[in-house]
Amino acid sequence: MKIMLISLLIILFLLILPLFIFFPKPPKRKDQTYDLALVLGCPCKDDGALSRMQKRRSDHALWLYRQHAYRLLIISGSCVKNRYNEAEHMMAHVLAQEDIPHECETRARNTYENFTCAKPLWEKHHCRSAIIITSPFHARRANYFAKRYFDDYCVSVYREKDKLKHWPQEWFCMYKCLWTELKLKWKKH
Repeated sequence: MKIMLISLLIILFLLILPLFIFFPKPPKRKDQTYDLALVLGCPCKDDGALSRMQKRRSDHALWLYRQHAYRLLIISGSCVKNRYNEAEHMMAHVLAQEDIPHECETRARNTYENFTCAKPLWEKHHCRSAIIITSPFHARRANYFAKRYFDDYCVSVYREKDKLKHWPQEWFCMYKCLWTELKLKWKKH
């Protein structure tokens, strides 16, 4: 029984280790004003109301703006799990509380697309530094993509803890990311 438990722990360690190697802890926010804040979308509730994560991400973007942490807000997200556009609903929540210079990106269906679809918007405004705003469980994967687009960036998450049910799904998504990268590299060779 003891050997089986030790074996299980070793297997678990070996499964999680690549996630910490390829998805390191993101950089913390510096005491500076960044050019933009990119809020990564997440699905609305089925009735169109903001989900808890959307509200937390939006409120965190507001809090950072009031701290003079960035100049331009970009919220990215499409209609993924229902007919309600993530970015539009989150932006309406933000703008109802504060008039912020903003752009809304409404085509992105995943984290990778949040960056690729929002890139023309931040280029239009000549933005070079960014705060990526997301959930605590999503920070490592957001960092994985952010470092490809920005030299000067940080990932900022709200303080509240997310439900544990989100972590296994996020681990699966990180592995899916790695698998996709491997497939692309194999295609090139």
